[in-house]
Amino acid sequence: MPDDATGRSGKLLRNQGYVERIPVVSRYWFGDDGILTIDTEYDNNQGQERCWFITDDFRVRASTVRMNNGVYLMTYCSERRCVSDVDLEAMMQRNKQLSKKHFALF
Repeated sequence: MPDDATGRSGKLLRNQGYVERIPVVSRYWFGDDGILTIDTEYDNNQGQERCWFITDDFRVRASTVRMNNGVYLMTYCSERRCVSDVDLEAMMQRNKQLSKKHFALF
């Protein structure tokens, strides 16, 4: 749910978090550098995920979790998109339609 006119920041509502399997509200924002940051406060832990595109087809994600017992966990992932331009356009059109339906509910 965006909280500004640009849609560059807001809240993510999830029925199950990544770190703890409970419903959570995360805070997201896009920095001026294009990096998406998602912060999540759980009952017993704190998580942060950062995502950015190196190229149009290559994404990097880095996540950290700070647990209440003082342990820090970190993950790194790189992903390569392997779809044709035609398939990508079809996916974008479907997502636009879904977004319109979803935001019409609010």
